Amino acid sequence: MVTIPIEAIDAVEENLWAVHRDFAHVPGAEVNDEADLLWYTVPSTNPWFNGASRSSLARSAADSAIDRVVTTIHGLGRHLMWHVGPGSQPADLSSRLEARGFEGSVDTSMVLDLTTLTQSTTDPRFVISPVRSRADLLDWLEAWDLTIEVQPRRDQHPWLEPFTHLALPPESPTELLVGRFDGVPVASSMAFVGGGAVGLYGVGTAPDYRGRGFGGAITAAAAEWGRGRGERFAILHSTEMGERVYRRLGFQAVGELRQWILRAPG
Repeated sequence: MVTIPIEAIDAVEENLWAVHRDFAHVPGAEVNDEADLLWYTVPSTNPWFNGASRSSLARSAADSAIDRVVTTIHGLGRHLMWHVGPGSQPADLSSRLEARGFEGSVDTSMVLDLTTLTQSTTDPRFVISPVRSRADLLDWLEAWDLTIEVQPRRDQHPWLEPFTHLALPPESPTELLVGRFDGVPVASSMAFVGGGAVGLYGVGTAPDYRGRGFGGAITAAAAEWGRGRGERFAILHSTEMGERVYRRLGFQAVGELRQWILRAPG
């Protein structure tokens, strides 16, 4: 097993914070990178684009900060997500969010030394391509919707407008990859370079196409893109279902990330 240095473990949170800071490139977004809190809101109802992270709040200030973020984002009619990692303060932040009505989930934070990365091979009919156009982005969103088992939203997807600005510009630190089987979009991944690593997000495979190595292949492709951008480590936050796939690629668990969602009223 490869020893993971402390800077790579720190990048598990720092990459996520860099993702959130990059939301400032979306027209109409507000990113507040304050001394004790990073919080943001984007013109989208989806909680991925609205919420808070990098919390280093004093105990005496935590509840008022939570109220301020909730009031602002819910006032815009948007759902929100609060990310709580191992460095978040105060130590009882998760308990405070739960008491406020947030619903939580836990992902396993994982790191891969990219010098050990090997490419996965799959059915040649499965082709992975970068997202370079609106049509590609619509396919990427369709693959993600199939992964989470909702009816594809296409032009009505709440991620469409934000990712148009975050992923399509050629100088972007974000790379979206779509996997198509016989031309049909069935898998997705997102890579983001920043905070000392390439972070992998939005990895998924449509249920009818699981068990064929597509998830591992599109994860490896995203990690390889990060290696090509000069990164030494890849990080991700895995659900229980995905963890086995990532371990086969060489990812090691280094901690947990708690994600707390509070939906807007109405």
